[in-house]
Amino acid sequence: MFIGSVDSLVEKFQMLNERLGINHILVGEDYREFAPLVERLSGTIRAPSA
Repeated sequence: MFIGSVDSLVEKFQMLNERLGINHILVGEDYREFAPLVERLSGTIRAPSA
């Protein structure tokens, strides 16, 4: 579960991507609440290298 401000969640997801290579998350029915986070992260998360 992820709880916090958009700023803190952006930092958390960027850290998860940099350290663990995580670049996808699953969200439930409240996916619209993630819109500000998706907007901020768009284009910043690195895809895994082939």
